[in-house]
Amino acid sequence: MGFDLILATPNCTALLQPMDQNLIQNIKVSYRKGLLNYIISHDDGNVVLQNFNTKNAITDLDRAWKSITEKLVPVAISAGGRRC
Repeated sequence: MGFDLILATPNCTALLQPMDQNLIQNIKVSYRKGLLNYIISHDDGNVVLQNFNTKNAITDLDRAWKSITEKLVPVAISAGGRRC
């Protein structure tokens, strides 16, 4: 799995943020899906949420991040529109 490093000119963050938002949105959707599946797979959702801790959240976020495939990155870049 290889990546190309693109060095952006200074002050072009605003131009790239739509790309960031696309990737962040995909991670959020994956995280929420995993959390809901976790809650549904247990009998009592209230007890599960009371026992949910920071370690669980970080583990789930790591799983969501790893669910982002190489195919989503070019889509996010093209959704970002302009380049610097």
